[in-house]
Amino acid sequence: MARHRWSGWAEGVKVSRCSVKNGHKTGSLAKEGAFRTMTTTNLDSVPERSPFPGWRGKFIRSAGMTFVYWDVPAGTVLPAHSHPHEQVAHAFEGEFEIVVDGIKQILRPGSVSVIPPNAVHWGRAITDCRILDVFCPVREDYIQFER
Repeated sequence: MARHRWSGWAEGVKVSRCSVKNGHKTGSLAKEGAFRTMTTTNLDSVPERSPFPGWRGKFIRSAGMTFVYWDVPAGTVLPAHSHPHEQVAHAFEGEFEIVVDGIKQILRPGSVSVIPPNAVHWGRAITDCRILDVFCPVREDYIQFER
C-alpha cells in the first residue's frame, strides 16, 4: 500500500463511507459524487459569521466533515455542551482553556485536542485565539452559517 505524504491515509483504507482501491474511489459517497472533484477554497473569500457571542468563524463543509476557523477574543467563554460529533480542535494562536469530561487542558499553538462524541466540554479564551475545529460527521446545525 502506498502512503500519501500529506493526508496520512493509505490506499484501500476506508475513509468515511468511501474507500480507494487501485486509484478509484468506491463506496456510497463516491457513487453520490461527493469525492469526484477536488475543491479548493481561499479563506479570504469565506465570510465570517458569529453564531455565538464573541465567536467569529469561517465555516466550510466537505461530504463528511465540518471545518470552522475561529477567531476568539480573550475572555470569551464557550458554555458547557455536548454533541454527537467527534471534534478535533487545533490551536494556531493564543491560549484556550478547555475542559472535556472534567479534565482541564490548555491549548497553545500546535496543540490538538480530540473530543469524543457526546463528551461534555466547555472552555474560555485566556488570550486572543485562532482555532480550527473539525467535526465528523457534518454539523447540520452549522450549515446555515456557510456562505
